[in-house]
Amino acid sequence: MLVEIEGRLGIAAFVAGNAALTVRDVLASVGSRLPSTMSPDKVFLVDEFPMTSVGKVDQRALMAAVGCRAWRDRAPCVPHRQKESAG
Repeated sequence: MLVEIEGRLGIAAFVAGNAALTVRDVLASVGSRLPSTMSPDKVFLVDEFPMTSVGKVDQRALMAAVGCRAWRDRAPCVPHRQKESAG
C-alpha cells in the first residue's frame, strides 16, 4: 500500500495472523521474491486486519491503528494541468 513515510511516498506492508513473524523475516522473504523497487519501505505487524461491514479490509482504520496516512489522503501539492490543445 502506498503511504506517506516521513513526508515522502513509500510502500508499506501490513502482515497479520502470525505472531512468530518478525519484520526481518518479512523483509527477507519479500527480498528473495521481489526486486528492490517493489520491496516495502516499512513493515507493520498487526494482530488482525480491521474489516468493513461488507467484509473488505478497512484501509483507513488499519493505517490509523499504526499511525500512518494513505498517500491518496494527502492534499495534492501541485495542481494537475490539462494539456492545451493546438487549435
